Amino acid sequence: MLGQNVNYKTFYSESDLDRKSNLALELWNYYLSNDLDSLRIVGLELLNNAKLSQHSFAEAVSYRILGDYEIWSGEHDNGRSHLQKGARYFLKIENYLLYSECLISFGNSLFMQGDLDDARKAYLFALEAGKKSNDQTAWFAAELNLAKVIAAKNDTLRAIELGIHYKNEALRLYRYEAVSNAYGFLYNMVTTDSVLSDEYLEKSIKYARKSKSFNQLSHALNNAAIAQFYDANLDSAQFLFKESLLIRKRVNNHRLICESYLNLAQLYLESNNSSEATLYCDSSVNHALLNGQNLSAIEALILKCDRLESLDGCKQLNRLEKKLDSLESNETKLLTDVISIFERENREEKELTQFDWFTGLLIILLVVGLAVLIYRS
Repeated sequence: MLGQNVNYKTFYSESDLDRKSNLALELWNYYLSNDLDSLRIVGLELLNNAKLSQHSFAEAVSYRILGDYEIWSGEHDNGRSHLQKGARYFLKIENYLLYSECLISFGNSLFMQGDLDDARKAYLFALEAGKKSNDQTAWFAAELNLAKVIAAKNDTLRAIELGIHYKNEALRLYRYEAVSNAYGFLYNMVTTDSVLSDEYLEKSIKYARKSKSFNQLSHALNNAAIAQFYDANLDSAQFLFKESLLIRKRVNNHRLICESYLNLAQLYLESNNSSEATLYCDSSVNHALLNGQNLSAIEALILKCDRLESLDGCKQLNRLEKKLDSLESNETKLLTDVISIFERENREEKELTQFDWFTGLLIILLVVGLAVLIYRS
């Protein structure tokens, strides 16, 4: 399969659960960007094997995989619960790479549901955990996610700064999918600068092709469509938006499917085709609400309320915003559980370091004191 270093048959036939877990993680890396349904199959297969053999590491890896599948499929409560179980075990065995990855996924779920503050907290802790890992990417892996939260809070300059740093580090390590993703993000940040935005768009497409990731290719096509849209080339924009949507449906990435529907709604609005605009806007709203994509639903409902002047859309938007405001923060409790042990561990480590420094100073003073007494006697 395209871009895959390991195939499912190799994974399925492996009997050693340590090796099977590592093969599953390789498949996770591929399927997350290319085939979410296959990601679920890998997670369930590994979980069944782990339960039968009572293999804790394999079980934690399966929870990490299933958690990601569930989040991108809109099952946020199940996804966060599975990620919590995986994260607790990875922290216990001091696997800071997998622990930090769980925190990033946890943050992604919170971000998709509109909880920007807790998403930011999850990403910051992921960065801290990544610094304790030996992996060369873990220390900066959450930076682009954090940049998106910061952009959503309207701190554009800081978001761009983080995006550029992430892009440079990813480029240094030849992580082409990450590079393409960063350029796509930066493109959306600088659309008012035609020269810079064109450069970022071109490089996003270039590295998407190098990455051989369906997800990333859909991003690049979508951004190319936006550029055509801004240039008033509406036929070309429509073609590219629909091509991107087809790829996103193949991968089954619900957030990106919602985005594609919304882009097409905006395009048809610009073409004065209100019936098609309403159709695609409703598709975005319905798909978002069905799959737990609250932020995407709000974006589509704002368009429906403000631009399509739909009274029903305004009422839906008001209800959803009230619902989000009144949600009990169960996810915050889960997040607190996931990071509290890490916080405590870091605090104890600092206290131990301070204690060692203080103890060392006392020993030095005692030695010096004894030397002075001996010299005087």
